[in-house]
Amino acid sequence: MVWETVDSVERDREKELIGINMTDPFASTPIYRVASSCLKIFIIGFALMSNNTAMASEDKVYQRFEFDLRRDGQHAVLLEYQYYAGTLLITAGDPYYTKAGTGFVFESAGLRAPRGTSLHAKWRDTASNEVFEDTVDMNKLLPQNMEGQTIVLMIDGRQLKIFLISQNVPHEAGTPVVGPSGYRQFAARQLYP
Repeated sequence: MVWETVDSVERDREKELIGINMTDPFASTPIYRVASSCLKIFIIGFALMSNNTAMASEDKVYQRFEFDLRRDGQHAVLLEYQYYAGTLLITAGDPYYTKAGTGFVFESAGLRAPRGTSLHAKWRDTASNEVFEDTVDMNKLLPQNMEGQTIVLMIDGRQLKIFLISQNVPHEAGTPVVGPSGYRQFAARQLYP
């Protein structure tokens, strides 16, 4: 009898050390331990995802991405384009038109997105039929706050040009007019080249 008491005390001590709750008979099963671990992992993962989602939504602002290659003497067709914020693709040309080779001459997209970090464009000069490609690091070019800003692409032969238009700020009289003709009344600056 004394041996049984010592044995049960040792068993209880071992169970206590490995975290088994003896008030619940199911708690001592291996399934319970696995389920408990999975639940803890799920709760931690959900908390981390919620935090990342909240942070990402705080960084999203309304901005525009546009080009109109039919205007301002441009003779080009965009074969493909991608505008990224890190690894997040903000906007891109429809792959159907990219594969067909017909390309794009116009895009106007209002986006609620984070500040862009890179822009890739591939185009064909319709006068010479030459194909050009450029990838631009937008990190140092864009302002920190992109709220209400418009990124406009233009093509001049082999040169990609990128402009930032502030549609809430009028063009200042006496300053040079840059960018597409459709935005001459707004403050604009050339970002690239």
